Amino acid sequence: MSNLELVRAPREGARLIDTLTQPCKDLGEHLDLLLFVAREMNQTFTFNGEKTTLILPLPKRDQVTINFGIYPEGFLLEFFSLQAGKIIITYSNTGESNGLLPVTQSFGCALRLDGPVMEYGNALIDQCYRCLNLDYQNAAEGTAQPQRISTLENFLKRIYKNPHILLGVQKRHHDPVYQKLKEQNIQFETEKALSWTERRIKRLQTKTLRKTVIKTKSRAHRIPKILITIPLGVSDLREFITRFKMRPASNVLGLLEFVFINPIRWFFSVVRGNMGYSVALAIYSPFTFFFITQPMNPHAMVAVGKVRSVALETKETLGRFFSPKTPHSSREASAPVDSTAPETLPQELPLTAEHKSNTASWDDRMSGFKALQIAYEGNLELAPRLGRIEQMETQLNWPLLIESAWAEMERYRTHLVQAIALPSNAPATRTYLESEIVAVDLHERYLWDRNIRFILDHPYTMMNDSQEQTQWDFYIGRSFVALEDMTKTLESRSKSGLKRPEGFEKIEKIARDFDREFHATGLTLKERLKKRSLVFKSSDPTQTDTLRTFMKRQWEVLYLQQNRAQEASNNGLQMYIWSVRNTVWILQTLYAAKREELATVTAIQATPTQKAEALRTDRQLESLYHLMVTEFASIRKELEALPNDLEATQRKMLIASIEKSLSEREALLRSFKIL
Repeated sequence: MSNLELVRAPREGARLIDTLTQPCKDLGEHLDLLLFVAREMNQTFTFNGEKTTLILPLPKRDQVTINFGIYPEGFLLEFFSLQAGKIIITYSNTGESNGLLPVTQSFGCALRLDGPVMEYGNALIDQCYRCLNLDYQNAAEGTAQPQRISTLENFLKRIYKNPHILLGVQKRHHDPVYQKLKEQNIQFETEKALSWTERRIKRLQTKTLRKTVIKTKSRAHRIPKILITIPLGVSDLREFITRFKMRPASNVLGLLEFVFINPIRWFFSVVRGNMGYSVALAIYSPFTFFFITQPMNPHAMVAVGKVRSVALETKETLGRFFSPKTPHSSREASAPVDSTAPETLPQELPLTAEHKSNTASWDDRMSGFKALQIAYEGNLELAPRLGRIEQMETQLNWPLLIESAWAEMERYRTHLVQAIALPSNAPATRTYLESEIVAVDLHERYLWDRNIRFILDHPYTMMNDSQEQTQWDFYIGRSFVALEDMTKTLESRSKSGLKRPEGFEKIEKIARDFDREFHATGLTLKERLKKRSLVFKSSDPTQTDTLRTFMKRQWEVLYLQQNRAQEASNNGLQMYIWSVRNTVWILQTLYAAKREELATVTAIQATPTQKAEALRTDRQLESLYHLMVTEFASIRKELEALPNDLEATQRKMLIASIEKSLSEREALLRSFKIL
């Protein structure tokens, strides 16, 4: 500071220099120093045009530096802190002669903070409030800097207790910030060029700014907001009376327009912009109760569907009445419709390119599907509608999926055993085929175990524990008989035995009860269907109404049985099952491709056709492996967190075995120059 020359009394200058050159002990003391500098710079200095830097020694943990630079344009104070960011206070030259630099309130900040002024008379305190306001907003989004909030709050608390400094917040509702905002409202009220609506927008903006200031200051100083808002509310009433008296006619007309005319304008603008929606509300408003209670009231969508049917029939009738009739349309209208007449099918399968759906827009297609869904919900109540899906997915689709995958693995295993017996096999080929048998056995055990787990997880729908189902037939029992055959096959191949899980004895009993029906001989396929299935007892098994008539109660029972568990439990179980289902389907497709390729794998010299087929299979296996890994990765976190379950561990072993099998296959085919 040797190149600074104080103009005022040496005592004051010495006090400032002594303070600046003393090392600070902590960041809080440094902030006090910063405030002191901001206040004491009301002195006047001369300068020699050179920059002077003073570095205050501080503890290393604070990483704080103060740079004092003397420039022709003013006095520059820079404050750096990891906790408080970067604050720059600039004191500019007012143009006085002899290089006198009186302090001004010119202020800048590297953060470029916007928002309302929160403290008049002290730019440093104002910037602290602005920083806190920004951090409070970021705290609600989880991106705040807690150390900076703590630093600034502690600094403001120290200033709050300083008897020599008076903050605006200490005046409560008489804070100059609130008074300034009030003056702005009064000033805008006198502007003749502004309408009442425009003045109201400005008042709302001012009110929003005031809320921001109140929220920031009350939190920073731990002051209840009610101590500020209630007196300000009384002050707002006085302000309203003052403003109203200034322009009574304009204010009366503006209030009338706001209360009575604007709602009417809003209503007609909404109706005009949403005409279709308004018509829909007018039609369906009496049935709002049904929409709200639909999950508890299975008859709700039936009522809505009937209303829609009546509306469509009315529209069609009115359309025929008002549209001009032609001889052609008359003949079509008078032609009787025979629902019992046999359906005539085309000679060739129709394709989209030859159908009117080829030119239908996507919006029209979606509109058609919407109508389909409404009609479906109107024709079938909630319980049988969801029970139908339960039957298809749980009782029929799952067992057939497991059985199909098992059969594909068994066919591949049989071909492997036959291929191993070929004397022409090279040693590398024989090793690969034996490794494939090990992989097949592992995957078959996975199918067997997952099938048992599926049945045990569905005790009511699969095993009919409550004895409530009305249709407990051959095609449901097929899954139990197939599982029993799988169990016997694995037991015959297992050297260490096959341990059966808890509850398996119930599955064995059901399998024994159904086993007799599976050995009926001397009947054709259609004869067996008519004997075993109610669906095929009808003259036309594909008739919807016939099927729904005798299956309605069964579907309702299935819906009620599965919903013995909570909704969240059912949703989680379905997600779990779909993941396993996708895995089983991938295994079935993978083994089908590998079985077709087996002849190429065992051929020492493949033909060009076999090479092309091997390349095509290679691309298919690549996609299947990618899908299996993606399926597991997308749900692995939840599977591993599921208590008392082996699916995550089993899936990892499946993926590892498939990766090993694909690598061995590729190495073998490359050694034979097939790939």
